[in-house]
Amino acid sequence: MYILGVNFLSEASVVLLKDGKILSAISEERLNRKKLWHGYPRMAIEWTLKYNNISFSDIDLIATTGEAPSEPPMGSYRKKETKILASTLSVHKKEQQIQALWNRYKHEKEILSERTPKNIEKLKTLGPKVQVFKHHLAHAASAYFSSGWNKSIIITADGWGENASHTISIGDQGKITPLHSSNTFDSLGYYYGSMTKFLGYRPHRHEGKILGLAAFGDPTHTAPIMRKMIGVDLSKKKFIGKIEEGIYLPRFDNPNLAETFTVGEVTNHEQGIYTREDIAAGLQLILEETVTALVRSLRYTNMHICLAGGIFANVKLNQKIRELPHVSNIFIYPNMGDGGLAAGSALYAYSLKEKLLPKQITHSYYGPSFSDEEIETEIKKHNLTATKCGNIAKEVGTLLSQNKVVALFTNKMEWGPRALGSRSILYSPVDKSVNDWLNKRLQRTEFMPFAPVTLAEHAHECYVGYDSSHIAASFMTITYNCTEQMKQEQPAVVHVDGTARPQIITREQNEVYYDILKEFHSITNIPSIVNTSFNMHEEPIVCSPFDAIRAFLAGHLDYLAIGNYLIEHQLSNEKPNKPKPQKKPSEIMRNMWQNPVGK
Repeated sequence: MYILGVNFLSEASVVLLKDGKILSAISEERLNRKKLWHGYPRMAIEWTLKYNNISFSDIDLIATTGEAPSEPPMGSYRKKETKILASTLSVHKKEQQIQALWNRYKHEKEILSERTPKNIEKLKTLGPKVQVFKHHLAHAASAYFSSGWNKSIIITADGWGENASHTISIGDQGKITPLHSSNTFDSLGYYYGSMTKFLGYRPHRHEGKILGLAAFGDPTHTAPIMRKMIGVDLSKKKFIGKIEEGIYLPRFDNPNLAETFTVGEVTNHEQGIYTREDIAAGLQLILEETVTALVRSLRYTNMHICLAGGIFANVKLNQKIRELPHVSNIFIYPNMGDGGLAAGSALYAYSLKEKLLPKQITHSYYGPSFSDEEIETEIKKHNLTATKCGNIAKEVGTLLSQNKVVALFTNKMEWGPRALGSRSILYSPVDKSVNDWLNKRLQRTEFMPFAPVTLAEHAHECYVGYDSSHIAASFMTITYNCTEQMKQEQPAVVHVDGTARPQIITREQNEVYYDILKEFHSITNIPSIVNTSFNMHEEPIVCSPFDAIRAFLAGHLDYLAIGNYLIEHQLSNEKPNKPKPQKKPSEIMRNMWQNPVGK
């Protein structure tokens, strides 16, 4: 049975499932080169069919999200309006907050009654039957069916999806039972995203920068203000956006924040002036405080918790959840944002047809791969000199031990927002200054250090509390406190708060990647290397050889290991042909659709 999972929200994506097993998964952004692209994933659908050598006649079912009432539940909005009217706010502020609330209602109504159905109708023209599921149910299914735990608590949270911004469910023997939910105007995603925008960054994209910034701040004076924005109703197991207190709004563009905070170089709370670092610190602290309070209120012991939704891209929050005393383990779906909805909807659809029990995923390499012939063709197009290596892993490991920056392009591309060794930039973790000079080369602004990839057999030497059962650490979705040994030996990957966001790697997961690290360790006795995503700032992770060569040259990196070829950056008078910015899919990608390889 073939099921095609399709997501047309942020990071539009497509997953192909055969008899309950994922064959391929890809986001539209990797093909059209438009980061976090949302809409109908035409190119991803085309690629998926070509790559797997099937046609629409082979597809039994298309699964997607968008199941919701034609209008939001007005009763919930009336109750919130009543609460605002009963508050102690001024008349003007009450009117402003109520207007914002109903603007939210109008926005939801448009999405649910117009935009979402239009995309679903496009899918129905493809031929196969289309089955539509709830947004948060698909999030829950993505994490639950990939966890390997037959029984678990499933928590989802994001900005909003149809008529909810958060859910709690029970997964038991392949069945998912929803228990609790939060309304769309009680959104942790809008709480965090609005502050991201207020601090000068793009919401739904740069929340990770705010997380990194938070470690540099002091939440003492900002956290009490943040508590006026969000909270949790432990009896109903739901989050509360405190619109009636006059600061929080369920939207990214929140004018109340400018009335509350003045950003300055030095915090003076008596005058309402706060540094960006202190604002971010308070924001992060209250997010952690709110979510962990909810988890603690769940009256279960030895909980296994599955997490999905954009909120759980927050790796420090995930660490706080894992460290709770009654939590045995957590698993975060590697593509935790809306991109993962394609997988969740497909897996859930299959579970309704056939018995499907959770199976622990061991990797997320579901995208395109390229033959040496295709790679060589692209190298020649750009007049580059390349050496074909008999053991590319040994060569790269040696270069890293010599403090060279190496871009790695190998095997199938990763699925999800993290580069996990197939499309990564690698460097030694010894030089702490790399976070400054390499980010400048890549035109990035980051407050968090690069993440480490660490040999599984040495992970206990680096991370406090790490256990081999912590599968979340295989996908760079959680932080750990670092050991003193790691802080001293590998400072480039340790944050100012003493944490790191690792990828723990075994040879079974990625042979080339593991062998590179093993060679580096044999030379240096250091079990980790820097791993950052292979892309230029504000661009998607590279997908094709064309993308890789372009980013390699634009980033002025030392070496590119691409397939079995090694290219040194040419600094001689004979300059390589520099690719122009890509506006359309590269020729090699189009050729690959016609002649798929590496299946």
